Amino acid sequence: EGGGVAVEVTWVTSDYLSSWGSAKAKEYGIEKYVLLLVKLDTHSGELGRYDLVEVASLRLEGGEYRPAAWEAIDDTSHHREGILVFPRQAPDGTRLDAGPVEVVMKGIAGVPERIFRWELAPDVSGG
Repeated sequence: EGGGVAVEVTWVTSDYLSSWGSAKAKEYGIEKYVLLLVKLDTHSGELGRYDLVEVASLRLEGGEYRPAAWEAIDDTSHHREGILVFPRQAPDGTRLDAGPVEVVMKGIAGVPERIFRWELAPDVSGG
């Protein structure tokens, strides 16, 4: 939490996806996409002004990659929830689902960077 906005990011696995009711996430599937459930909450301010495709990225040793899409589940001024969608493999061939991975959210409520980290085994493609 920072700047009056709480941000939560969950890496969606196959187990999580099968128990979760999001039709939008299931349409993408995790065989070809990295899916991240993102929740933003505030008691003041307007969360709708943040373009999550612009402020979010996946950072790996080889570079930083932008999401392909943001699929909103709940999108109000004080609560936003949705799915950031990244291809599992970047155009340069880099796998975005293995090794040390960071999700970086820049400039939300004046916080320069919020970083969420995972250490993923190379075989996480299905869960």
